[in-house]
Amino acid sequence: MATIDIVRSHSLTVAAAKKKAEALAKTLVQHGLVYKWSGNTCKLSAPGGMAAGATGELTISAKEVRITIELPFFLSFAKGIVENKINEELNAMDLG
Repeated sequence: MATIDIVRSHSLTVAAAKKKAEALAKTLVQHGLVYKWSGNTCKLSAPGGMAAGATGELTISAKEVRITIELPFFLSFAKGIVENKINEELNAMDLG
C-alpha cells in the first residue's frame, strides 16, 4: 500500500475550513470515492471503480487540514499523480 499524507495550515474557523474541505470531498467523489462526515473527520473509501480499495480521512482541526489516503497496491504507481491532484485542490481552497 502507498500512503498519502498531506497537512496544510489554515487561519479559518473550524466551520469555514470544514466547508472548504467539503468541496474537496465532493471532488474526490468524481474519482470513485465516497465520504461521510463524523464531527470534524470525513471518512473516505472507494468501494468500487478505478479507486477500489482506497481508504482515507480528511480531518479538520483549529489550525490544520489533514488528508490521508491509503492506496491499494495496484494503485501505488499513481501515488504521485493523486498527491499532486489533492495539492492542486488544496491550493485552490484558499485556506488563509
